[in-house]
This record gives sequence, structure tokens and C-alpha cells, in this order.
Amino acid sequence: MTDFVTNNLYLYEADAFCGSVVYYEGEYHVFYIASNQTCIRHYHGESLLSLIKADDIVSKSKKISHLCSYVKSGILYILFSLEGKNKVKIAKSKDWNSFELDEVEINKSQGLNAFKIVQSQDSMYLMTSEKRNGKNISIYVSNNPYIWDFIGQALDDNNIEINSPSIIGVNDYQYLIYESNGTIYAQKGVFNKETCKFNKIEDPCYLNRGYNPKAYVLSNGKIVLISDFNGNIIIQELGALGGLTLNPNFERLKNLHAKSFDDKFVEKGAKLLENYKKESEYEFDIELLENTNFVLKIKESIIKHIYVAYDNAYGNVVFSSVALNDDLKQRTKNIGILNSVKVKIIFSNNIGQVYINEGVASFTFNAEGFIPDCVEFSCSEKTLVKINRYDIMQDLGLDDDENIYSNLF
Repeated sequence: MTDFVTNNLYLYEADAFCGSVVYYEGEYHVFYIASNQTCIRHYHGESLLSLIKADDIVSKSKKISHLCSYVKSGILYILFSLEGKNKVKIAKSKDWNSFELDEVEINKSQGLNAFKIVQSQDSMYLMTSEKRNGKNISIYVSNNPYIWDFIGQALDDNNIEINSPSIIGVNDYQYLIYESNGTIYAQKGVFNKETCKFNKIEDPCYLNRGYNPKAYVLSNGKIVLISDFNGNIIIQELGALGGLTLNPNFERLKNLHAKSFDDKFVEKGAKLLENYKKESEYEFDIELLENTNFVLKIKESIIKHIYVAYDNAYGNVVFSSVALNDDLKQRTKNIGILNSVKVKIIFSNNIGQVYINEGVASFTFNAEGFIPDCVEFSCSEKTLVKINRYDIMQDLGLDDDENIYSNLF
């Protein structure tokens, strides 16, 4: 387990997947399916940075495929499904350490793909991407954790593939969080509890790469997204109540076009560019010779900067925003020994984001008051760096092809 990475916590266990989190009486409890799929791991602690491993919850049946957790009347419940069986089991704990196992009755179920419990004051709703006549979200309702009744479809949309849906409320709206083809999205809308329909309002926003996402508004006011990617369990804080950090959205991407291109050979160290535009996106495509290390530094001054470093001997990428005093330590992620590394940097709403190789590693930091001016690069061997800058262009009233042509040339 490592420190927060971009407001992300990675629980390292090869091929671990499908996590869940609850917050109760000052403690976080994190659950996920172990790589052998025969047990559920359990960690707890007052901080996500210092979790303690508790006893595993062992399944006496077939392999576990999905899980979710929730609290009702001070009792912890974990629902989990079994691979190859149209059955859901429940693990119940009054002391939050020892668990009793039992079966759950889900009426009219056609096999749950993935699921999450959404709680309200009077009822609980189980959301699942169960397939019924197309691509949709099915809703079950219950006042009893052991019996769930099918009541309808929250969303029926044959145009998109929806997996692992969950809904959270922020202010007067709800956000449908789901995964489609390995990408996690947030769809703004309104959920009607009487009809159990979710009405979309805006285009979905991109959150992250990953699978099995579950979003929670915890009792301490934090909005948390838990997912898995490349065998790692990832916990990401999306913000406090009152605002989600969602970017970039599809409308922004439609108007985002390459504005400038530059290739530079760097011997040992060089300034890659000046007059850095914070409102633009930058990609640095770095081609590496064998055993080449590099440091890419985005600077406002000698004191205020961020940097990305790559150690080719061990395959580690290191990100640091310590110089911005954002209360996050230097963070490290192993991405393997590579002959090329692509670094993308995005600033949006005072949040900075760094993506390595399209999201194999990603880091987020507080960029409020940070006004970068230049980019410096140093390397152990001669290295080619390809630089792309993407600007948000205004719609010129042309069709898509003409608009792109005008902006590029």
C-alpha cells in the first residue's frame, strides 16, 4: 500500500479487483476481491493513508465475481455474487470483525453483472447492469437486506454500454457513475425515486480509466470513487459535497485541436518550451534509448514547480508537487521498463492532472495559484521529445472537417 497518488490510494495485490468502501464512526473500511477470488480482503483505519489489514472474509462456495458494501442500523453488510451462479450471498457483521454468511433472494433476477446499493431514508436500491433486452440499468428495492424486488429500469439506452452503475447525489442533481469499454464516466441527471428513472441532463464527463467503479458520498462529506485498473485497487476523492471534479467533458474535447508540434533532441538538459499556456493541454512523447532516465519539470519559478521522473532501471515513474505545498508527498508508480513514455498534462478548475501512457499511471494535484511559465527536461542519454499542444478553439460555424483544417493551418 502506498500514499495517496493524485488523491488516489493504490492497494497493491496482483489482479485484485472490484472494491468497495464505507465510512462509519470515524473509520474507513475498504473491501475488495482477492486475486484468487475465494476471499474478500478487508482493511480499516482512520485515514486512507494508514489502513490496517483485518481478517479476510472467506467464501465457501465458487469464485467471487462482484461485491458491494453498505451500513444499515450500525450493521455492516457485504453483498457478493458467485461466478457462474445466479446467486448473491451476504456477509453480515455486528462487530465489524466477524461475519455471518447467508444467501440473498433477488426476485426476477436474470443474473447480476455488477451492482451497488444506493440508500435513501426509507428504502435501499440495488443498481445493476443486468442485461434485459439491451443495454440498461435494472433497479431492485428493499427494506430487508435479504430480499430484493425488481421494480424497473433506471435507464434503457442501446447506444452505450453501461457497466457497474452507481448513483450519487450532489446538490440538486444526481450523477450516474459507470464504466464503458475500460473508461469511467459521470453522467449528470435527475433520479426519480418513484418511477426509478434516471433522466440525463448533460453529456457524460470523463473521470478515469478503470473497471468496476463505485461512487460513494460518505458520512464525513467526502465523495469517493473506488475502481480497479491493471490489477490495482484505486480510491479517488472526487471532492467535498457541493462539487465534483469532472474533466474534460465531451463538449470540451470536440473543440480541442492540435495547435502546435515540435520535436527536440536533448543531449543532457534543455528548456523544451517557454510561455506555457495553462489553459491548453500538452503532450510530451519521449523516446528512450536503453537505460535512459529523464526528469520533466513544469516550472513557474525555481521554488514553484512540479516534475515527472522516470527510472528506466526499475520501470518507476515518480511525480512530485511537493513544491506547491499541496500536502501530498512524492508519489511512485511502476509502469515497467519502456522505450517510450508519453506524459499528458491538463489543468482544469485549479486541479492539475498528469497522465502517463494514456492512464497507466495518473496523478492529480492542487494547482490553485500555480502559473507555469516553462518546461525543462533533463536526461541521462540523448533523447527525442515530441511536443504537442492542444488548444480549445471556438466553433467557427464550419462543419467538423473544415473547422479542424482551419484551426490546424
